Amino acid sequence: MKLKKLGSIILSVAMMASLGSCGVTEEGESEVQLAIDEAETMTYDELVAKAKEEVGEDSIEVYGNSSALEAALESFTESTGIGTVNNKLGDTELYEKLTNTLANDTYVADMVLAQDDNKLQTTMLNNNLLLNYVPLDYVDVLDADDLDPTAAVYLN
Repeated sequence: MKLKKLGSIILSVAMMASLGSCGVTEEGESEVQLAIDEAETMTYDELVAKAKEEVGEDSIEVYGNSSALEAALESFTESTGIGTVNNKLGDTELYEKLTNTLANDTYVADMVLAQDDNKLQTTMLNNNLLLNYVPLDYVDVLDADDLDPTAAVYLN
């Protein structure tokens, strides 16, 4: 179940990676938001198929600093056939990279595992730099407080 949860999150971000910058449709909604809206209606198996189609022979670019991330990514690749590249950065380096990348509207990663909740809130969420995604399989499973933003893992 943990792999499926991580997989859903990885796939959702990977699916949007090919969109590049956040273009806006004629209706005023961002292309990324449209991709999220579509992903929220898809099952895990549909997300895997869509991600394989979009990623192709490439790998998903991942940034994080958890020791458990490497094993989770290996399991993800084994179960889905989608390759991953794990770039290990400390929280300070990670947030600097994200902030600079977002400010320049350039691509940096398909998935980021951040562990500094305070920095996540103050740097990213308070500035509306992240869009929320709730996997279809978890809408009825997670508490309402865990849906915006979607909470994947709790550490004491």
